Amino acid sequence: MSNTGSQMVAETTSKAGIKELFKFFVLMGTTAFGGPAAHFAIMEREVVRNRNWVSKEEFVDVMGLLNLIPGPNSTQMVMYMGYRKNRLRGILAAGLGFIVPAFIITFILSWFYVTYGLLPQVQAVFFGIQPVVLAVILSALWRLAPHGVNSWQTGVLCGAAVIASFCGVNEAIIILASGAIGWFWFSGWRPAPHKISGNLLLAAPALFASADNAPGLPVTLPSIFLVFTKMAVTLYGTGYLLIAYMQGDLVDGLGWLSVQQLLDVIAIGQMTPGPFLTTATAAGMLLAGWPGAIVATIGIFLPSFFLVGLLGNKVSYFRSSTWGKHMLKGINAAVIAVLLVVAFTFAGEVVNGGWIRVPVVLAALFLLERLRVNSMILVVAGGILGIIWHYIPAIAG
Repeated sequence: MSNTGSQMVAETTSKAGIKELFKFFVLMGTTAFGGPAAHFAIMEREVVRNRNWVSKEEFVDVMGLLNLIPGPNSTQMVMYMGYRKNRLRGILAAGLGFIVPAFIITFILSWFYVTYGLLPQVQAVFFGIQPVVLAVILSALWRLAPHGVNSWQTGVLCGAAVIASFCGVNEAIIILASGAIGWFWFSGWRPAPHKISGNLLLAAPALFASADNAPGLPVTLPSIFLVFTKMAVTLYGTGYLLIAYMQGDLVDGLGWLSVQQLLDVIAIGQMTPGPFLTTATAAGMLLAGWPGAIVATIGIFLPSFFLVGLLGNKVSYFRSSTWGKHMLKGINAAVIAVLLVVAFTFAGEVVNGGWIRVPVVLAALFLLERLRVNSMILVVAGGILGIIWHYIPAIAG
């Protein structure tokens, strides 16, 4: 076969791979409810077992690596699958295929909320959904806590991080400081020079995020982009950490949103399939309409495309690095701490709305943990309860 013919075959194969990636992850982004755990389960079944894109061993290695870099883990796994199939173009095809459907759904829901959210019926729906959101956060804590706080050292780090959070220390600073302390503490205070350079390489994207946002910063598209990019490059451990960051930055630090609005934004994020970080889309819609939704979405996801592209061929090295595991211990302990503080704040908001919502929180938590009911079903049920309370006020009273 001539060189021209070989080139044509290669291009055809490449295009077919890109189309296959995009179609698969569009379908997944449209139907994959249940958060990161469900996303990983779907990919393990479809990508590893059914399609053989990567081996089981490599899949596990990548899961370990993604805990060592900032960003949404399941979305970055999607991007890595694209990298393995077609390098940089594959990252774009897989990542956009997974993100865009969730973005569109969240965009529509948040536009509806902004346009009709003041209607009593809509407020009633979110009144019923908010205790379910609190239950989802408590459920995440229940599952994550045994992994994040599994020794007296991580317990000490978690306790210190809780105190720091209540004292108003920025969440990004808490996460990075706890990771640094874990790195030194668990490695016996003897890191080698090459390990220091490697650790700084991973931490470098997050260094600018250690500064607090200036109080009174106006809501502009550049400031929205900067704030959500800052969140993205310090988002270690779990996508639910985004909730803590949004409370610390958008509610406590900048005053752009109220706690009530943040709960509603999280509720919208729970209603949609695909990556939970499209919650940023809803927040951006509240802050600056449809341009804000687009800018916030770009800010929260863009760093992951670069990180996966840079680290895609370094899976084995980072997975086997002892220093990375030590750093992760400190980070995980801090993640549990800031989520605890967020849950405490949200619990106060839920109780202030009426004690009738407390049994809803407990019932939703039981259904999530014991019966494994999908959170989307509970969100819908919460909205129905809110409507019932609205039309039969004696029940809520």
